[in-house]
Amino acid sequence: KQIRYLDGNNPNGYDKVSRILLVWRCTMSLSPSSFQYDQLNVEERISLVTAIWDSIAEEPYQPLLTEDHRLELQRRLADHAANPDDVIPWEVVKAEALARFAR
Repeated sequence: KQIRYLDGNNPNGYDKVSRILLVWRCTMSLSPSSFQYDQLNVEERISLVTAIWDSIAEEPYQPLLTEDHRLELQRRLADHAANPDDVIPWEVVKAEALARFAR
């Protein structure tokens, strides 16, 4: 896999975050100790998390829908089709939630 440098194209070496990503990709280890994130400052850890999140977002991912979830979705759609006026406007839901939070 190709390494994307977090500090731009760094031909003279790796920054800490890129080095950690390189080690992880070479070993493909998922153990927290392999990341050595404890050696990073807060800004570098944020860069690491951002790089991991970006790599997740780049891959197509279709979460699995269990049979129970599929049946529940069908039940809710059927209920809505049978009772289209049985809804609560977002403004009401939001106001009630904010009122509960204010207690």
